[in-house]
Amino acid sequence: RGKVSIELHAAFMRLQGSNADFKIQYGSIQRLFLLPKPNNAQVYAIIHLDPPIRKGQTFYPHIVATFNANEELEVEPALDDDMRAKFSNLEETYDGPSSEVFVRLLKAVAGCKLTRQGTFTASQDGGHAVKASHKAEVGHLFPLEKSFFYLPKPALLLPYTEVDSVEFERHSGPHSTASQRTFDVAVTMKKN
Repeated sequence: RGKVSIELHAAFMRLQGSNADFKIQYGSIQRLFLLPKPNNAQVYAIIHLDPPIRKGQTFYPHIVATFNANEELEVEPALDDDMRAKFSNLEETYDGPSSEVFVRLLKAVAGCKLTRQGTFTASQDGGHAVKASHKAEVGHLFPLEKSFFYLPKPALLLPYTEVDSVEFERHSGPHSTASQRTFDVAVTMKKN
């Protein structure tokens, strides 16, 4: 949590902040996600890790970064000739929205895939997610092409291939005006 600085080195990415100092090998980065927050001028950039990073007794398989959508960034990778040969797919300069620059640069260095929002649009606000809550945390559920992604915390990636069943449940009661607009979704995952 909090603000961190990110450094990209030849073999690893370093995250440094007041509460954290992590070195993440590029081989641990499995996939990147770039998902715009509905009705908001912010964008989530998510790094999916395997193996996850560990802080204390807790494992974190996702790093979620939030960027302002209107913030522009220009980056020129500082590479010598050997590094330029190693990372031949890097561009000379990266410019555009900060979230876009971040994921494009990390994708080129780590050699992983990038997933963007799917074709789903919510009828209410035109965003690519629906408002949802997981236990006491309020967030957004993004229906993607091959998975669900719940953000911001806890960040939950639910690949469709690992979903066993999805059950929809509506509660009714004597004063159930809110429940007419809401329902519970129980997603049961396959046991490995």
